Amino acid sequence: MKSFSIQRFARIVRRDILGNYRQNLRLLAGFYLCNLILEVVVYLKPSRTGLQGLYDTPDALRWAIAALAPQLISLVTGVMFLLFLFSAASAFSNLSTKQKRIAELTLPATNAERYFSRLLQAIVLWPLGFILAFVLADLTRMLVFPAFGYGFPSAVPVFFDKLGSFFSGSWEMLSGNTREALLNLDGGPAPRWTFFMLWGFIVGLHSFYLLGGAVFRRRPVIYTSLVFVAVCVLLGVSVTRENLDTLRVSADMEELSAKVFIVLQWAFAIACYALSYYIYKRITVIPRKLLRK
Repeated sequence: MKSFSIQRFARIVRRDILGNYRQNLRLLAGFYLCNLILEVVVYLKPSRTGLQGLYDTPDALRWAIAALAPQLISLVTGVMFLLFLFSAASAFSNLSTKQKRIAELTLPATNAERYFSRLLQAIVLWPLGFILAFVLADLTRMLVFPAFGYGFPSAVPVFFDKLGSFFSGSWEMLSGNTREALLNLDGGPAPRWTFFMLWGFIVGLHSFYLLGGAVFRRRPVIYTSLVFVAVCVLLGVSVTRENLDTLRVSADMEELSAKVFIVLQWAFAIACYALSYYIYKRITVIPRKLLRK
């Protein structure tokens, strides 16, 4: 089997999901508990004491109630991004034992099909599971918290509105239909370059954690995070005021520098994905000493 087969790939994905249903259910339960804790942090006190005594006018009260959902969404979005990285680093955690590696290597599929099955779960299925858990946790809050005295509207519509705005805003940046740019450079680069820089950061960080998961099959999140922190410290130490002064050039040169940086971002991401696949292809039942972590 050398060619990539969609039918075989679908069977591998189904086998991964159903064959590890207990682990997936535990993950879903963990996501639910995490979201429920965030609901408690934001909504428990207002549900017990109310907001009427804090605001003099009905308009101010409505504003305060409407502000609770964005507070929750900010927390949920941050946790979801961390989960996005955690899922990447844990994509190959099933290869941490000899028995699991044997089971993986004996699957009737190509390396590419097995690899992309893991990648699909890390990029799509885990975030979807987290979103489902958030909806269930918010529903629980709406059913239970009014018993403390006060109830508040669902935060789910606000979450999907924010999520839709993020992707629609990204599309507008890519198509150049917006004048707003996330980059604060003199003269400002075109919005489409802002799009590539924003997503280059997200994809680059994801690819870095995926590579870490391929290298460190045990405790991949901890080891990869330690490497990431060490790299950030080294970069922080190497950047001095003199270095920053040399970067202060004309607006045209700043935009050119931004484009070069974008190319480096995406080249780094592609290299990390390619290297993680290369390491995955070289999986052995008895791992090399360097990778026994």
